[in-house]
Amino acid sequence: MTADTMKEMFIRTLKRENEFFERYDDSRDDMVSLYVEGDNMEQIEIMISFSRLNNGSLMVHVACYDLPNFSSRLEAGYRLCNALNDDELVKYYIDDDGDLVTTNCLFYNAYGVSCDYSPEETLILATVTATSVDEVYPKAQKARWA
Repeated sequence: MTADTMKEMFIRTLKRENEFFERYDDSRDDMVSLYVEGDNMEQIEIMISFSRLNNGSLMVHVACYDLPNFSSRLEAGYRLCNALNDDELVKYYIDDDGDLVTTNCLFYNAYGVSCDYSPEETLILATVTATSVDEVYPKAQKARWA
């Protein structure tokens, strides 16, 4: 299976089963961006990339980069991440630019465990990530400006 095949399977599943995301953009190679209006954020973009790793396993990377920047308040950002990562299903970190980021991966056929790619699992992880980001956003803004 190729990254393109995974992307095509995901798009078909998204068109058939999605009731959460308002629109999507699949114009970039091996990537799909999903958009939803949140209760706390005007628009949340979830980026999903599909790839085959050198060891032959398949990876789906789900990420959101739309959260506040903590470059001038790194300690506050680190404290927020520690608090969030105790409770959240998705994990948060501060990147090299000071941005609060969440990324998660799904692996298939990795480390000797054979399993088929599931576009439904990708849609579930994207939905969980967007929901978490929307819930975390007010906490992140408060920590950023406190």
